Amino acid sequence: MIIFENIFYGKNTNKYNHLFTIKHTNNIMIMSIYTRKYINLRFKALCLFAVLFLFSPSTYSQNTDLHSLPKITNNQKILNHADSLSHINIPLSLNFCLQEIEKIDIQDNPILFFKLLNLTKYCYYNTAQLVQADSISKYIQALIVEDFHPVYHSEILLTKAKLALSNNRNIESVRLARSALIISERNENPANQIEALTILSRLYSKMDRIPLSLEYIEEAVALSKKTRTFTDDYKTIITRSSILLQSNAVKEAQKDLIVAYQISKQLNNIGFQTNATFRTGQFFYNQKNYIKALEQFERSLVLAKSKNRQTFIANILTYKAAVAGKLGDYRLAVNYNRQALQIRKKAHQQQMQGSSYYNIASSIFYLNQYDSVLFYIKKGEEKYRPYHQQPDFIRGFDLRRKVAIAQGNYKKAFFLLEESMQILDSLFLNENKAKIDDLESDFSRGKYEQLKTEMETEVSLQKALGERNSLLLNFLLFILVLVAISSYFAYIRYRNINRRKIALASQKLILVQMNSHFVFNALTAIQSLIYKQEIDATIYYLSVFSNMMNKILDVSNKSFVSLKSEIDFVKYFLQIQHLRFGDDLNFNIEIDDEIDLSKINTPPMLIYPFIEYAVEECVQKPLIQGKEKPSILIVLKQYSNYTSYKVIDINLGFSSLNNCFIKRHGGQEISCQTLTKERMSIYNNIFKTKLIFVRSTETILNVEYPFIEFQIKK
Repeated sequence: MIIFENIFYGKNTNKYNHLFTIKHTNNIMIMSIYTRKYINLRFKALCLFAVLFLFSPSTYSQNTDLHSLPKITNNQKILNHADSLSHINIPLSLNFCLQEIEKIDIQDNPILFFKLLNLTKYCYYNTAQLVQADSISKYIQALIVEDFHPVYHSEILLTKAKLALSNNRNIESVRLARSALIISERNENPANQIEALTILSRLYSKMDRIPLSLEYIEEAVALSKKTRTFTDDYKTIITRSSILLQSNAVKEAQKDLIVAYQISKQLNNIGFQTNATFRTGQFFYNQKNYIKALEQFERSLVLAKSKNRQTFIANILTYKAAVAGKLGDYRLAVNYNRQALQIRKKAHQQQMQGSSYYNIASSIFYLNQYDSVLFYIKKGEEKYRPYHQQPDFIRGFDLRRKVAIAQGNYKKAFFLLEESMQILDSLFLNENKAKIDDLESDFSRGKYEQLKTEMETEVSLQKALGERNSLLLNFLLFILVLVAISSYFAYIRYRNINRRKIALASQKLILVQMNSHFVFNALTAIQSLIYKQEIDATIYYLSVFSNMMNKILDVSNKSFVSLKSEIDFVKYFLQIQHLRFGDDLNFNIEIDDEIDLSKINTPPMLIYPFIEYAVEECVQKPLIQGKEKPSILIVLKQYSNYTSYKVIDINLGFSSLNNCFIKRHGGQEISCQTLTKERMSIYNNIFKTKLIFVRSTETILNVEYPFIEFQIKK
């Protein structure tokens, strides 16, 4: 049995038998240290501190004997070796930590003891040994540290704060970090002050209290500059860049990343350089600048390979796969994810293996290899099963639901959605229970009882609502079964009605979620005409804007509109946008004389996503020298068995498969092609239409231009 199981469960060990007695009270381990040897040590330490107190005030600088250079060097050597092993093979790192812990006297070297304990907990967790990881967490949190020297005391409190943060016990972590900060300030220990301020900043950032988070990290940055410690400078500035990005201060965050990289170069620290370039790549990825992100990830990969940081290499490969997916190269994304998976297998990172399996499945989905998608989902769920309380566990349900929808199995998709919602409800209840535990450790007893009662009431209410919803759902399913048995045709009619509702809901999604800035921008443009006193133009564009809004209201509850109505809407929209952009936006609509637009029906707003993307994202791009002026050409032609509804992309780039996205609330990006194909599939399956989507090129005056085409068959 490994040494920690011996300690935690009271078995005999040569080193700890005389020192530890573990008692279990309310499932919390309490360590009683009561030997004569320890009492003598405490007496000697008390005498030493009394002498120091008589001759001079106790400050951090005057207690440097506690941090003697040989001990610091040896500790750092051991921690670096353990950390290096954790990037290559986690079981090896675990065995090394256990061996080193067995050699340590907790009274002589408590800092190394606690840091190795924390790393051991990390190793247990990543190899899915969750019982042992939880035992170590309880042991660390229960250990009484007030009897240690203030320098040790503050560092141990910081270790406890980090552990509470990793376990999502935010309030407890705040309390521990603040206690460490007070002790560090009292004993003039700037290194621990900076670390405590950084932890508090990360905590409040996690709780979305950004102003308070920035206040703490700014104090940490100022203190690190005052002490002129480049390592602390790097860590605090890297942390500040993340918080600035969270507060949408993009330029300031980018400046911090540049400064952090420059510091890492001055320190000649490859690890810091690797992390800085990787963070910069994440920054560009979040800003949708995928080319620059890829460049930074490549640089970070080279640096990580030079230090053989295998698990970090896997993280970089995962982000490279994400970039490849955004650029539409799903086969390359699969390749990168498989490389990351192999590294994580060798390192025995069980949870991260599950993540890699899900990433592979997500990429293969876009290659339409649905059986392979289900295979990799199953593999991912096997790896994630021990971590079933983690939100990432439900990624498998979401992917299965997407596959079911793609295969037209809507019933299975519904049940998968229901199951994932039950898991989310369970996670919500667990979060509430965690909040109750936090309240118990942070508030006075009277206030705690009041808040605990309120929280337990909320949990009970959620359970009652869940039971009621479950009963209601069972009742509805019973009614559906009775309807299906009583009349097959009635069931078919009921199913078709619901599917028509899905089609209308899909249509309303586009209508309701039109770019929220459009109306504001349109009215602003018309307002500028009023300021210029261009009365005729103002009246004309108000009429155009009014007609367009009438079209939107007119089609909001319709499954089909005439092609004439659809073209009128597009024309009105482009005229309003022409008012905004002037000669930067050019368009032309050519209609075959043989077409009677009023007699041809089409789903409403079929080409709207592509037109919106062309206007909002492509119009103001720099003009490429030697090429024709960018414009949109809409052509409608009648053929023997279908009507062609074609949009030709003349040097704008909106027809690109990889980049055509429309933006919606919360920064969400929706692929124009995916959205359009899903709508056409619904119409073809439910309304038995014959809509075909085509992406190709056409030669005009000896120049080849890309286009998208909708074929409306009779």
